[in-house]
Amino acid sequence: MMTLYVVCLVFGGIFIVVTLLFGSDTDGDLDFDGDVDMDADLDVDGDIDVVEGEGVTEAIKFFSFRTFVFFSAFFGLTGVVFTWLNIFPLLTFAMAMLIGIFAATLMYKTLAHLMQNEVEGTINLDSLVGMSARVILDLSKQQRGKIAVEVQGNLLQLLAKIAEEAERDSFRQGDTVIVLRVQDGTAFVVENEFVQA
Repeated sequence: MMTLYVVCLVFGGIFIVVTLLFGSDTDGDLDFDGDVDMDADLDVDGDIDVVEGEGVTEAIKFFSFRTFVFFSAFFGLTGVVFTWLNIFPLLTFAMAMLIGIFAATLMYKTLAHLMQNEVEGTINLDSLVGMSARVILDLSKQQRGKIAVEVQGNLLQLLAKIAEEAERDSFRQGDTVIVLRVQDGTAFVVENEFVQA
């Protein structure tokens, strides 16, 4: 097992060092992955929610070359250290897996947050008013939900509430709504018929 840990540590370590030295465009320059724009689906409140179709998209993005590199490096590092300390092999493997997954997840969420801030800085949320959106998390007059709006080729996710002007009391996942206004990062939505009327 020590050989596996060392190989993973060297493989992951090399790419992490290259990324630190040459910046975040390393993936694209080496043609390893098209996931440099790793988070086209953005979540304004910082949560990554798994909601049927949206969850599949997030899962595909999570299993990118970059997350694999971080998993590999920290899996290998943990395995090498624990083996060197003569820790029981099964416990060493389990801890290496856990720490590898934790490192990959932390890296993914950090990049998602950075991408979110970058896009928020370039998109005026007021420009979403009047746009059509899809409900991805059920919402009602009493409970906030979440919508997805396509902006500049990206799918932007926003917390959403039903506007007081709306006739409907709830919207289900998959429903189409219209953004009436945006306040403090939350979209207030109405049914399509509201605009048509």
